[in-house]
Amino acid sequence: MKYICFDTSSRTLLLSAVNDTAEIDIRCREIDRYGSMLAVIIRQAIENVKIDVSELEFVGVGIGPGSLTGLRVGISTAKGLAFPHEIPAVPFNSLDVLARTVDSERYLIMRKAREDHYYWKEYKRGSPVGETGFSNTEILKSKVEPSRVELFFDGEIDPEFKCFRCSMVENYDPYSMREMVLDVYALHNQVSCSDLEPIYLQKSIAEINWEKRSNEKES
Repeated sequence: MKYICFDTSSRTLLLSAVNDTAEIDIRCREIDRYGSMLAVIIRQAIENVKIDVSELEFVGVGIGPGSLTGLRVGISTAKGLAFPHEIPAVPFNSLDVLARTVDSERYLIMRKAREDHYYWKEYKRGSPVGETGFSNTEILKSKVEPSRVELFFDGEIDPEFKCFRCSMVENYDPYSMREMVLDVYALHNQVSCSDLEPIYLQKSIAEINWEKRSNEKES
């Protein structure tokens, strides 16, 4: 099997390229701009494992939630790889990748969104419970029962949740991403690259400002 998968939803890039006899896993931290480097890293990875893009069986890509800019670059790059050769895409939830590295009975993966808000998703023994959420801290604190659920932060622990059991996600693992992508692919959850869309649950600053101006005009 020959495929490539990557996740650009945060400042840590995860990337794997695999052919029948070789594989390469890459983790790059503290990335500020994906636009200038993602295509270069992908080209080097597929050259190292001796894959021609036309031979790929699928392209796996993280669709968030996370940085809108990072997701746009990642999804656009996936489309650029897949579209000319009609290669299917395998989209996956970026929080599910982090959840695979956590050893806990019941927990939330939490990723900072705009001020005082988080993307989050609940898991039980590694399996998702419900859909991805987007809530402010007060709503989250009212929803979560501290004695039953542990919080894992993608980044610094928020002191607002000091009454909860809190840890940081320590392991950003391209191998875990690759395993998950193969699971998704085995369930035939691939799509046309033209149908790729990010999970982006919060409004952009432009949308918020537009709504404010509209409300001010109406009042």
